[in-house]
Amino acid sequence: MVVDTAFVVALLGASAATVLVRPTWRVARYPVTAVHELGHLVAAIALGGRAARVRLRADTSGLTTWKTSPPGRFRAAFIALAGPALPPLVGAGCALAFATDRSPAGVLVLTAGVALISVFIRNVWGFVVCGALAAICWWAWRDGVGAAQVLMVVSATVLGLGGSRAVTEEMRARPAGGVRDTQIVANALWLPPAVWGAGLLVWALAWTCWATWRIALAA
Repeated sequence: MVVDTAFVVALLGASAATVLVRPTWRVARYPVTAVHELGHLVAAIALGGRAARVRLRADTSGLTTWKTSPPGRFRAAFIALAGPALPPLVGAGCALAFATDRSPAGVLVLTAGVALISVFIRNVWGFVVCGALAAICWWAWRDGVGAAQVLMVVSATVLGLGGSRAVTEEMRARPAGGVRDTQIVANALWLPPAVWGAGLLVWALAWTCWATWRIALAA
């Protein structure tokens, strides 16, 4: 382990504060939104469909449009759920990479994710966000294992807590240019949006707690 325990604790605290404080949350939400839209994209591709376009907006929201053939409500529900479900899962993966001394491999996986979503970006601000994320991954790779470990700890916290906060915010407000993911699932699978939102929140918090526990054990 290159970074010491005190530094890891400080990173966890600073990353959590970045998500919990409103001014810094507006910046921290960009990678959360990018991974959220990546979830929709990967799910659509996995189900044999295609994503027509992905947009990452300056207000930190995002929009992915997709088409599956044949269309179906279960496909629509799975693709909609994959968006909010992915950030805390990726955060847990970053924590695992840190805990098992595979942080450089974790950086490569994050870089691959940025590269994949960049192919489907269809607006200028989306390219700006992806460029910034790619630059962070490049810095972590160039500066060695210590920088990679820092990125893994920060990503685990921001994507975990940020994914949880994003779910709660989506449950309260309708995003511009589309309907809520939980509303799409509710329309397809009958249970009300609040039930799906609560389930996603439990999912996000559970993975966040697991990720923090793994980092704490390794530190």
